Amino acid sequence: MAVKTLIEVYDILEANGYRDLSIQAVDLNGTLQTLITSENAEKYIKKKYATRYYPIIKGSSATALDGIIDFNESFRLWVANRQHNIDRQYQAIFNHDYSPIENVDRYETETIDRDTSTTYGRKVTDGGQDQITYGKKVTDSGTDAVTYGKKDTRHIDGDTTFSKTGSVQNTVTKAGFNAPYDLTPDNQNVESYSGYQEKTIEDTTDTNTASGTDSTAYGKVETASGTDSTSYGKTEQASGTDAGTDDSTRTLRVHGNVGVTSNVTLLKEDLEFRMLALAEMLLDNFMNDYTFYA
Repeated sequence: MAVKTLIEVYDILEANGYRDLSIQAVDLNGTLQTLITSENAEKYIKKKYATRYYPIIKGSSATALDGIIDFNESFRLWVANRQHNIDRQYQAIFNHDYSPIENVDRYETETIDRDTSTTYGRKVTDGGQDQITYGKKVTDSGTDAVTYGKKDTRHIDGDTTFSKTGSVQNTVTKAGFNAPYDLTPDNQNVESYSGYQEKTIEDTTDTNTASGTDSTAYGKVETASGTDSTSYGKTEQASGTDAGTDDSTRTLRVHGNVGVTSNVTLLKEDLEFRMLALAEMLLDNFMNDYTFYA
């Protein structure tokens, strides 16, 4: 029958000897993080669990030094068996950012399967060639001529006469006794008139005589020969079918409060969660599993 010796936790942690009570975890980036050092873990256990007993299965002669070795081996084995869970707990607490007032955060991806390729099977083929043949010709022959044979003749004939107008005044000039004898006779009558008018009396015959005839001789002739024609040899031919398809993917995110829990309740739960120390919870679990009050 195995013999069990009970030693107080305080005595075990006070004894001289090697012990490693540290706890570590791997974060999302694969980096090893220390949750609590061996020294701080020992201080925590001494403070909270000093009067608890730890059983040593080595007979009645077991000492505190044996207790250190056995306690350390049990602790390291307990941590190793839970290391994966410890890593995930650390990542959940320290590596995930979340809103304390939202209790749902879900992503949904919807893929609409439509063929996105476009096949062009329709072709337009041009055959032959359009051709225009000009056979029509316009030929000018002869000469247009204008002959002016019409003449205008005018004849004017008549006389010019002069007439006296106004009153008549007679003046008698008599030579003196000692005047020169240049007047013969010695008395001279001078007749003067107050006006003078020249009048032309035309004996006019104004005759326009047209002779000859104006004529235009049209000798120019336009002759059209041949025929203009268009020969259509070009044709368009469509073959095949155009086909188009489409693929699309959309991602939907649903987050927020589903409505069954108030924001105040969510905040209170988050505060309680943040007040928990992961390393201390782990130490408490170990001590509750391996130690007891006598």
